[in-house]
Amino acid sequence: MARKEKWTLPVVYVPKGEDEHLFDVLYEVVELEDVTVVFLWFHWSHDKPFSDNPEYEPLAIAFHDGWPKLVFYRPHYMHRISKPMLAGRKAVVYVSKLGHAPTITKWEVLLNSLTVKYKKLKKSFLERKMLQGQPPTEFLILLGVNFREWVLEQLKRPEILKSVRRRKSNGVLRLFWHVLMAARAGGRGDLEKLYKHLLMAFIAMPANMKVGPFGKYILENACDVKKLLKNNARLSDEQKTDVKEYWLAFIPEIIRHHISTRMSNDQREHFLREITALAASLKTT
Repeated sequence: MARKEKWTLPVVYVPKGEDEHLFDVLYEVVELEDVTVVFLWFHWSHDKPFSDNPEYEPLAIAFHDGWPKLVFYRPHYMHRISKPMLAGRKAVVYVSKLGHAPTITKWEVLLNSLTVKYKKLKKSFLERKMLQGQPPTEFLILLGVNFREWVLEQLKRPEILKSVRRRKSNGVLRLFWHVLMAARAGGRGDLEKLYKHLLMAFIAMPANMKVGPFGKYILENACDVKKLLKNNARLSDEQKTDVKEYWLAFIPEIIRHHISTRMSNDQREHFLREITALAASLKTT
C-alpha cells in the first residue's frame, strides 16, 4: 500500500481476541492546503453488545508537518474532537469492547494502558487490512450527520485550524504514557519493550526535565536494560513485579519534583555532563 510521508497509521490497541473480528480498514486521504486529513473506517464483524451485524467505526486524523494534531471520532453516537496521545509521530487509539468505540483522549489512553487485556495491532497487520474507499451510506451518516462532511466542516473553523497548525505540545503526558508502558512491559518481563519505552519516555520529556535527576534515572535504567538484553537475561517473577511497581511509582515522584524543585545552574550543568555520558554509553554498549 503506497502512502505519503505526510501521515502515519495510528498505534491501535484492541481487546484481546477482537483482532479476529476486524474485516478491513477503509481509508481516504484528503489534502486541505497544509493539512492532511486521513479517514479510517474500521470494519468489524459485529457491534456487540448492541448488534450482531457488521459495523464501521470512523476515525479521522488531521496531520500538520507530519504530526497528528487532532483526531475526530464518533463514540456511541457522539461526534467528538480530541488531541491525541502520541507514540513518536503516531496517534494512540484504544478500541473499546463496548461496540468497538475508539477511545482517544490522553487520560483515556493513560487509563487503558494500565490494563493487560489489550493487544497492540502490528503495523503489518493493519497495512494488510487497508483498502481505499468509503463505507456504505448507512454507516457514513448517523443521526443525520455525515461524518466525512462534519470533519471537513470542522477544519474550516479558524480555531480548529489554529489548533492543528500550532506547534507540537508539551510532552509530559507522553512521558507518563511511556513510563506506564514501561511498567507494563517490565511486569511481563518484556525487556525489549521496556528498553524502547524508557528511551521514548526520555525523548518525550520537556527539555527542562531532561537535564535533571529523573532524566538521569531513566537513562541509567535504559543502560541496565540494554546490558540485560545483550546477555539474553530473563527476569524472575519477583523482578517483574519490582520493575512494574518501580515505574508505576515513578510518575507521582516526577509530578512532585517538577512542581516543588528548582535546580541551580551548577546542578543543571552536573546533570548535563552525566546525562551526556549515559547517552554516549547507550551508543557503545
